[in-house]
Amino acid sequence: MAGQRERREMLLTILSVAWADGDFHEREQRLFAELAETFQIENHEIAALHRDHAEAPSPERLAALLPDEEDRIFCYEEAVRMSYADGKLVDAEQQLLDQLRECLEIDAALAREIESEIAEDARG
Repeated sequence: MAGQRERREMLLTILSVAWADGDFHEREQRLFAELAETFQIENHEIAALHRDHAEAPSPERLAALLPDEEDRIFCYEEAVRMSYADGKLVDAEQQLLDQLRECLEIDAALAREIESEIAEDARG
């Protein structure tokens, strides 16, 4: 599993996906809080992430930090989940997901499966 630095960079990336539509929706906030808790991120670090979200690593840099396929897939899944958390997927979010998928070298068929499953869950 990714170390503290890698988890922080993943969270920054996921947070940038949340903000891609210009709004940090209540459901996105809850999802982010759950992820931060899962990663055992302390409150002062969460505040720093919110402050620094515009400085998220490029997808290329994130890929370099995450050599493990399991971490890459997890990051992509959570980014997709975040993009659907507010009930809609906008072009800016889709563009970030496309870049992330490519840089993290997520197989296209797997990515479609992840996206379909999460989109279906989001529709309820």
